[in-house]
Amino acid sequence: MAEYEFFHYDEKQYSEYLAFNQEESYFFIHGGAFDKTDRTDYSTVSKNFNIKKFSASVVNKNNKTYSRFSFPAKVFYAMEDIPEVKWQITDERKEILGYNARKAVTEFRGRRYTAWFTMEIMSHYGPWKLNGLPGLILEVSDSNNAYKYVIKSLNLNTDLWIPENAVAYVDNEMAKAIPFKDAVTLENDKLQNNLNKIMASFPAGTSFKASPLRSEMKEVSFEWEATQKP
Repeated sequence: MAEYEFFHYDEKQYSEYLAFNQEESYFFIHGGAFDKTDRTDYSTVSKNFNIKKFSASVVNKNNKTYSRFSFPAKVFYAMEDIPEVKWQITDERKEILGYNARKAVTEFRGRRYTAWFTMEIMSHYGPWKLNGLPGLILEVSDSNNAYKYVIKSLNLNTDLWIPENAVAYVDNEMAKAIPFKDAVTLENDKLQNNLNKIMASFPAGTSFKASPLRSEMKEVSFEWEATQKP
């Protein structure tokens, strides 16, 4: 079990957790931004686990990735094949939490990421969807520091896992998952509607500087979009 501190534009937000083994992983929060409890590791959280505070944003299971989408009227999961993240591993190294970490870089869905991973913990999973390295990611950020994860604590006790009721809840929701592309279409529609409302609130004739619709999203663009262009 790994605990990461999540930063958005260098401002610390909350802790996120990665429960992982060789077959599956759950990336989740417990409490989020409104839970100010000071934690040392997941064992502290597990003693007071509350399913109402639990939210798994990304689950890798049965060779599929399940992503959680949240809309005002509903919350649901979308399913895709586990995305391929193509890393370039460099010779740069540094120490993190006493582990020997090595630098790797990648471009994934519209953002460029720099990660530090350790082969002392053999896991190909990482925070969010940043998988595929030959060791656990200890630190990763995109080039704008809009999304950054820094390891805070590690508990390699193999008996430490998320509670059965949380697993059952997620499994039940994942059984109803829609295709990931369909979820992205719904999300784009929501973003466009929100943008239209903002633009409509300004006086007629106001000019706007156009930005990509998903420029502030974690996933700015998608690999299938390139194949659709003439």
